[in-house]
Amino acid sequence: MVASCVLVVGCSSDDDSSGWTYGGTGGTAGAGGGSGTGGGSAGWSPVDGGSDASEDAAGGSGGTGGSGGTGGVAGLGGSAGATGGSGGTGGVAGAAGSGGGTGGTGGSPLPTCDCFYGNGLYCGEGVSVEAGDRGCSVDLLPSHNGDLLRCDGGSWTVDTTCSEGCIVADPGQPDVCKVPVSAYYLPWACGVSYSCTQGNNGAFSHSGTMAYAYDFGMPRHTAVLASRGGVVSHSDNVVGSGDYCYDGCSDDACCNTCLNSGNRVVVDHGDGTSALYLHLDQATVSEGSTVQTGDMLGYSGTSGCSYGAHLHFQVMTTCGIYFCQSLAMSFEENSNIVTNTSVASQNCF
Repeated sequence: MVASCVLVVGCSSDDDSSGWTYGGTGGTAGAGGGSGTGGGSAGWSPVDGGSDASEDAAGGSGGTGGSGGTGGVAGLGGSAGATGGSGGTGGVAGAAGSGGGTGGTGGSPLPTCDCFYGNGLYCGEGVSVEAGDRGCSVDLLPSHNGDLLRCDGGSWTVDTTCSEGCIVADPGQPDVCKVPVSAYYLPWACGVSYSCTQGNNGAFSHSGTMAYAYDFGMPRHTAVLASRGGVVSHSDNVVGSGDYCYDGCSDDACCNTCLNSGNRVVVDHGDGTSALYLHLDQATVSEGSTVQTGDMLGYSGTSGCSYGAHLHFQVMTTCGIYFCQSLAMSFEENSNIVTNTSVASQNCF
């Protein structure tokens, strides 16, 4: 007998009207798994029986699906009835082959993580990464990846549900909820333009805690205005005219010494965020006073670890000290200020 077509499902022969089907090959392993075993050369078999006994040989079985690796998904069974692969640790069992093979067994679940941090608040996203590195799982994740978890009394609990997600802060800084961005205006006189000398994630110093900071090239003793209203939590004149660190630095040794000697103002906005105005010649506002957008806070300068006259500005978490984790934000005048952007202030209040 000679078939009138080659390797197609349901083709016809010259002496038998029955359909024919082909046994498929084995599935490959999922992520982290090994290779699935290949199916043998599949035979042909009639769908509803054939007249020639030599043509009734069963189609070859597809190969066994590969076992899933740790956290992986097992390979599928072959389409002609192969056995699905076994799931690896934390993996998913292979599916049964479409021709009737049995599914593989599921892998063993990952062990549950005990609290691996001390008491405190931790963003679920960071906890998830650490748990993965430790080869264990936290029952609350991933459904609470965007919330703050507390590791207290040996078990994980949800402390704060964060509507905007949460931020994994640098070591030593608390993880916090993201907050909706409120209206911020450029912190200098209405209608005047200055350039951004270093934007977010700047190669020079804006990384880590300072990732979302801005430096603006303002001449010394330029009036600095409140970008947004709030209560002044810090107004620190650490150095004055004639003091070391007052006129900035020209080398790294000086900068290391003067790191915390920049005159500054911090305005607490009352919603978990504050704004820092740093490297001032002088802070002129009193701690505890309430300010509105556009009120004067002091004069720009180059005090502390600074290599030239500029204003360092960042919106940050409110953490009790003057320098906390910076937060992503944008200004009303321009939502995409980057290094070398020159923009005119609309702080006209």
